[in-house]
Amino acid sequence: MVLTRQTSFYDAWKLPHPIGYPGHVVSRNELQKHIVKNVYSMGSILDLEPIINVHIQDLTSRIGNYTLYQTEPDLWCSLKMHVFAVLGEMLYGYRFNAVPQLGGLETYLSAIEGLLPLAANGTLLASPRNPVGIFFEYCQSSSKFRHLTISATQGFGIDLRRMIPKRCQDLLLGVDMTPDIIAKFCGISAIVGGGSGCTPGYVHKELLAALFGGTDPTTLTLTSTLYHLMRNPDTYKRLTDEVDAAYAGRSLQTPISYNAACTLPYLKACIQEAMRLHPAVGYHLPRVVPPGGATIAGVYIPEGYHIGINPAVVQYDKDVFGADADMFNPDRWLNGNGNLERMEKVMLAFGAGDTACIGKSVATCLVYKLIPHLLRNFEIRLAGDKEPVKKTFWFTLLRDVDVVFKKRDAKPKACRE
Repeated sequence: MVLTRQTSFYDAWKLPHPIGYPGHVVSRNELQKHIVKNVYSMGSILDLEPIINVHIQDLTSRIGNYTLYQTEPDLWCSLKMHVFAVLGEMLYGYRFNAVPQLGGLETYLSAIEGLLPLAANGTLLASPRNPVGIFFEYCQSSSKFRHLTISATQGFGIDLRRMIPKRCQDLLLGVDMTPDIIAKFCGISAIVGGGSGCTPGYVHKELLAALFGGTDPTTLTLTSTLYHLMRNPDTYKRLTDEVDAAYAGRSLQTPISYNAACTLPYLKACIQEAMRLHPAVGYHLPRVVPPGGATIAGVYIPEGYHIGINPAVVQYDKDVFGADADMFNPDRWLNGNGNLERMEKVMLAFGAGDTACIGKSVATCLVYKLIPHLLRNFEIRLAGDKEPVKKTFWFTLLRDVDVVFKKRDAKPKACRE
């Protein structure tokens, strides 16, 4: 039985009108579904691959400074700034660090992260009229919402909504025709008009949802993959050898293209295994049992009850993933032992069904491009023996992964594929 009705947990995340993620309303009209599906398709995202490449080169320069000054950065913080900057330009068409009003991004990101406990815990309380729920509802409906969330700090003291008409004006004047996400929405609005629901307000909500919903999960996947590679030197070397061999045997561009990265089987296995051990969402994705009740795993559950599956639990199931399910073993995705299809079905890193993460293509593209680039250019190791801080308030965080970067001698040549 497939349970599709979401619980009131999602109401706290819902803005006045339906948005692509992670809204409680799934009965969006078909045109809107079609709009969002096309905007976030892999083909659409690959149109923006040059933007991703520029930001990867920027990150490479920053890491070069770490090696020069022997800095031991927190991997999570460094990667989160990178992901946020990439998503910002892909979505809004502007480089956040080039907009003076958007200064202090580090402080802003920390402030938003600090709101997660309130947001997540408030949704768990039984009554929709609980004090936390009322406060969160006020934050979302009040004109002061931007001051409590989007402008959580003075350093990020501009409403991102104001960037939308400016970008649309640039498009109309032909100033910058980059096919970023906002340009795609503006194009749809011009073709089908406001009747589709593709209004400036709707676009604003979609962009915010993508920015906030995509930053932490993508950062976690990157951090988790590199962390487990560093904890497993043999695996690290094997993947690095695969990347080096790919450059030696083919004329690959730098940074590597997404399509080229997808041809590296061990890279895919390592990323998949990292997402299995550290899924971005550490919550049980609640659904409502339909009228008549449901029998699940041999247990009858009456109608109206809220039930769910936590990716962080089911992805450790030894009946599915084997006796070593709590270990980092990328080979399980290569060997499969006849169980590969079942393992893939159980994976809920991006959700499943109609409510699966709409930004999967964005996250996948960023991760598949950056991991091999970093391994090709740097030796990365943990700075000490301390365990990272693992926290979850809806999104899972993997903090305090202090690392040491060292430049590698092998330097890939920039060329076309």
